[in-house]
Amino acid sequence: GALKEIYYRNRKADENFHIALKKAWNEFDREEQLWNQIISESAQLDKLPEQYRSKFFSAEAEKIGKFFDAPLPARERNYSSGTLMSMMLPDLQIMRQTARLFAWQIRIACENNDYPKAILAWKRSAAIREYLKHDTSLIAILVMIAVDNIRLDSLEQLLASNMLGDDDLQDIQSFLCNSVKRMPEIKRDVLYFEAVLGSDAVYGLANGSMIGDTEN
Repeated sequence: GALKEIYYRNRKADENFHIALKKAWNEFDREEQLWNQIISESAQLDKLPEQYRSKFFSAEAEKIGKFFDAPLPARERNYSSGTLMSMMLPDLQIMRQTARLFAWQIRIACENNDYPKAILAWKRSAAIREYLKHDTSLIAILVMIAVDNIRLDSLEQLLASNMLGDDDLQDIQSFLCNSVKRMPEIKRDVLYFEAVLGSDAVYGLANGSMIGDTEN
């Protein structure tokens, strides 16, 4: 019960939202080997072939971006006793890849001195961080840290571009301060989740409830 309360925190689940986001990614990712390497690595412009630049601002990319114009809803999660170890978190890869998508957009926009595109991608990437802070498993928090590192790299690009105004800088400072203040609570939630997970795994193995009981 407590784990469920920590995860949802008065958020409503909308599984259709996450199904639609996954579909948008499937339409965007054509399973090209080079493209998969690009979207799976940290943004480095010197490694980006020219023909791929426009892909980051294509209609398919914008379709993904629009999902992050507002706070993301929770996923439907099963917190039944004996099943926690088998609960999958398929949204983590999408969140990590989307953070990299926005990072590429920011870098390219900064290079082109395109303020609207750069600041839009930065604001959208904040929604990823806000979403991940509710996933208090250790692996989810490690993904959140990776996303934070990606965003800090993007922030460096934004600051170096000299495109940001005073209001932008104030908003960014406020977001970073709030993120830092939230960390002690996140750490506490992670410790609690991992402790319950270990206890629940023993329970699940003892009564066989873990076997074949997964959530996709």
